[in-house]
Amino acid sequence: MINKSVQATSVIPQHWVLDANVLFSDWARWLCVGLAARHQSQLYWTPQIEEEVFRNLQNTGRISAADVQMQRLVLPGAMGAQVLTEPFEAYLHDVQPVDPKDRHVAAAALGLRHRQGQSVAIVTWNVRDFARQKLTPNGVAVLTPEQVVLGLSAAQNPTTTRTLLGVFEQALNDLEAFYKQHPLAGVSLAKNRARPRPRTDLEWKDFLIRNRMNRVCKLCFN
Repeated sequence: MINKSVQATSVIPQHWVLDANVLFSDWARWLCVGLAARHQSQLYWTPQIEEEVFRNLQNTGRISAADVQMQRLVLPGAMGAQVLTEPFEAYLHDVQPVDPKDRHVAAAALGLRHRQGQSVAIVTWNVRDFARQKLTPNGVAVLTPEQVVLGLSAAQNPTTTRTLLGVFEQALNDLEAFYKQHPLAGVSLAKNRARPRPRTDLEWKDFLIRNRMNRVCKLCFN
């Protein structure tokens, strides 16, 4: 295993609003839990984000209706997350440059920024839709999960390849522990097709690339 320092520069807020496309992935959920714990950050989403996640999971056959009900009940507590039920509509006017389908996420994050009096991050894979030039001056950062990994790695420099892969391993451990405690009642074709846990460098490279961690993969293995 290559042992090198992982370097990146970014200031990561301590309040993270998780977008639906991040919560959609089991592993990304638990990666965010682990990263937030290391950074002493708080995770959030809204009922609208949650509805989008589980609607898409059910529509794509990844989860049954019964399991949707179960996971919506237990997931916030299991992840240590807060579901933002406060109204955010007053902030929609301030996020007009954001793509219409994502304005509710940006408005919720901006509302949280004002309530907390601290910077907030939206963690999403769709950074292009969030008009960073408008949100950043108002205290809302827009980051991909990979950028969060790189930013926190820089803050804890030096971070070795082994340490970083340990964070990813822990996310897999936490994911397995969750499903051991809350097993799915229905059959999931996606889970039946899931690949084994990565063990070798080659398997980790493939895993990281499939999970959009291309820069992290290059830092770890090039």
